[in-house]
Parts: sequence; C-alpha cells; structure tokens
Amino acid sequence: LARSALVGEVGNPYLLFEKDSDRQWPLASITKLISAVVVVEGFDLNDLVTVHETAVASEGVSGGFTAREIFTVQDLLRAMLVVSSNDAAVALAESYGMDAFIEKMRSKAFLLGMNQSSFFDPSGLSVLNQSTPKDIAKLVQFIIDKHPSIIEMTAQKETTITERNTGLARRVTANNLLVGQPGFIGGKTGYTVEASGNL
Repeated sequence: LARSALVGEVGNPYLLFEKDSDRQWPLASITKLISAVVVVEGFDLNDLVTVHETAVASEGVSGGFTAREIFTVQDLLRAMLVVSSNDAAVALAESYGMDAFIEKMRSKAFLLGMNQSSFFDPSGLSVLNQSTPKDIAKLVQFIIDKHPSIIEMTAQKETTITERNTGLARRVTANNLLVGQPGFIGGKTGYTVEASGNL
C-alpha cells in the first residue's frame, strides 16, 4: 500500500482520494519532471551538449551514454523522460552549471507554491530530493497547462536520439510499464531503495 497518495482529475479541485498527501517522501526519478521544466524554460532545445565522464558515472546505464558523446538538448531531454536516464539529467545540468541548475529547480518549486519540496540533484538519486503528493500535483498541473510537450514525451514507448559526432541513431525504450496502456496520457515513475516505488 502507498504511504501517501493523491488522486484527482486534471483541472478539477475536488479530489477522488488522498492519504497523507502532505507527507514528505524521497522523490527518486519524479525529480526529473521539475528538471524537465528547467530545461524547457532555460535551454535552446537545438543546442549541443557534451556528455562528460561525471555524467556517465551517475548510477544506472539508461541511454547507454559514454563520455565525449554529443547530443542536442532535445535528445537528452527525451532520454531523461522516456528511459529516465540519470546520465542525461546530469549532462543537461552540467551544461547549464550544476549549482545554477539546482537553484533554478528550487526557485521554480517556490514559484509554484511547492513549499514542502527540496531539491539537491537533477536526477533524483539524492534522498534529500523530497516532496509531497500535494506539491507534485501542483507541478503536474503546471506542466499540463504550460509545457504539455513534457507529458507527451513521458507517454512515448520509445524514441530515437542521435549522437552528433558519429551521426549514429540510438533507440531508447520507456521503462514505465504504464506507457502504451489504454488511457495513459503520460507520467513518471521513480525508484530508489529509500523511496521504494513512486508514481
């Protein structure tokens, strides 16, 4: 059973179900939703980003990245959302400046009234990345209203990204089992030992 939850209809203030919806919990890869907002609002999606060794050293191998590869911001954003690539999240944040990127995450959360949320890395690996179902509902509503392309990316079963040094295309496949199910319009999952499974 979920430790905390909130269920409602998009755009409808009346909730269908909630349980401890003010309870803070480690976000895991749900973090990547606010990282995606920072990317969409602060980057040119056609710009090129070099993947550095520090990004490749991130936990997990989703996306199959290696050091010195070059991708567009758009392709790294897709990899971050479709296959939940930690490497892609770190590469994007490093290209902006890691501290500045995290500060943007925090300031966006503040502007959205996510007062029970904290962010310390762009991927969600840190147990210090925490939020509540109520705060995440605010973020998701904002994304649906202002950046629906983010939600659309999370609904893709697979996507193709292109390494710019070689011109080779790479297919990445969604790791969210809900993708492709009838009625699924998008969403994000996350898992760490501390968070268990988030949705």
